[in-house]
Formats: sequence, C-alpha cells, structure tokens
Amino acid sequence: MRILGILLCCLILGLSTVAFAEQPTTVFSKVVAPKNMQGEIPEIDGLRYTNLQKSVNGILNSKVKDLLAQVGGSGTVSYEVKLNRPSLVGILLKATNGGRTAYQAVNLDMTTGNEFSIRDFVGEGNAVHEILGAYEGVLFADNGIYTRTSSGAAYSNFVSYSKLFPLLRTGEAGRLLTVYGLTRAVEDKVVTVKAGELLALQLESNRTTGYSWFVEGNGYAGQFYELGRSYVLPGNAANNRTGMPGLEIIVFGAQEPGEYKVNMEYKRAWEKGSGFDKFSFTVKVL
Repeated sequence: MRILGILLCCLILGLSTVAFAEQPTTVFSKVVAPKNMQGEIPEIDGLRYTNLQKSVNGILNSKVKDLLAQVGGSGTVSYEVKLNRPSLVGILLKATNGGRTAYQAVNLDMTTGNEFSIRDFVGEGNAVHEILGAYEGVLFADNGIYTRTSSGAAYSNFVSYSKLFPLLRTGEAGRLLTVYGLTRAVEDKVVTVKAGELLALQLESNRTTGYSWFVEGNGYAGQFYELGRSYVLPGNAANNRTGMPGLEIIVFGAQEPGEYKVNMEYKRAWEKGSGFDKFSFTVKVL
C-alpha cells in the first residue's frame, strides 16, 4: 500500500506539473509610490527558474525608468498585457506627466529571460517591411503585431499574424500562435478555426520509399496554403533504413476567412497519375 501511495503521489505531481506548464504566464500589478513615480507596474511571477524571473523583471523595471525619462523624469505609470502565452508575454507600458505621454512595448521570452523580436518568428528583410511598413518598434499581441514609427509614440499600426504567414518560421510558430493538431480521422469532416490560427496535420508516411503526402490541386494560393512540413522517424529507427515508416507533419494556415476543401494525395513526386492513397477534409476559417 505504501508503494502504491507513492506511485499515485508521483503521478498526481507529474500531471500537475504538465498542466501548470501549459498555463499563461502570471503577470500581477505592483503598486509603486517613490518620489518620482506613481501608479502600477507589471511583475512576472511563477517561473520555474528564479534567474529567468529575476531577469525579465529587471528588464521591466529598466524599461519603466527609461519611459519616465521620456516624460520628464517623473509621472504616472500604467500597463496593459497584450500577449500572454506559456512562454511569451507582450506588455505595453505607458507613462504620463501633465500633457506628456510616452509608450514602450516589452516583449519577453520566459525561456531565455530576454526580450524577443520579430526576427525570432519571421524572416527579416524587405518582405517584412512590405507587410509592416516602416517601423521603429514592435508590440506583440494576441492576434497580431502593433508597430510605431517613432520612439515614445503610440503603437497605432496593426497587422494580423495571418498576413505574416508567408514569412513565418513554422518551427517557432507554436509558441506564438494557436496550433490545432489533426490526424487522418479528420477525413470528410469540417474543421473550424479563426484566421491567424494554424493546423498541423500528422500523417503516417514512408519517405524512405519515395512516398509523401501532397496537397492536390491547391486552388487557394495566397489564402489557404501549406506553410511548412517536417518528417519524423521513430526514435529507435535507423535514419537510412529503407521501408521504415515515419510521421509527416504538414502545417497549414489561412490568411482570409472562407471555406476551403483540402485534398490530400499520397504518392511519389515523380510519378504521374493517381496517387497511392487519397482523402479530403474541409477547413472553415472565421
């Protein structure tokens, strides 16, 4: 009985740890009242590693001081949490002093204790500026990115994450966006998602024999399309062993609301004619 009790205790603790890890980051208000500042500032709590928690709170305190300097060295401070994921937080700081107001975005990565930037999730270059326009700062929010063109100004320009899909680093997307996992069980069914959310379709595949899953006749280019894919072999499989099946993961996203029928075909890329296997499902984007 004692051994059984210990095992049950370990199981409960394990489940609690997993559930806790998936929760949003804890951000609470810290009331401040030094001579040069009043109001509330954000503070992060509940991180597993105290050094990371100390680091992100140090960044927040430093940003508050810098922001006060922009309005004359004193004033009232407030904040708004714009993004809260298990490992990512986006906070908008605001400082006012009389008729002067200044804003500052703080995008924090709970896994590194540092700030994160747009380059962590999309490719940098001219393509980014074509979508976002000219910008001086970026604020990450639940549904997209806010930008501004000058220091201290409000973040008044908004671009949804769906507009950035062509540039998205799919390997990091799950930390920032909602991703729904699908399997072959979705065949002939309708999946409803919101614009800006992703689908990760997991299918058994055998690339070692040349076969792979393809989207057949995708007529929705620029609206609903494949964003990236990966192939995973079983953990005990030799990489070069012919005939060893694996798992193909294909990530889809939609830029615009609509209803899209996705036709999947399992075949060798170089072979003509009908594929070895087929199935379809429908995605309804709100």
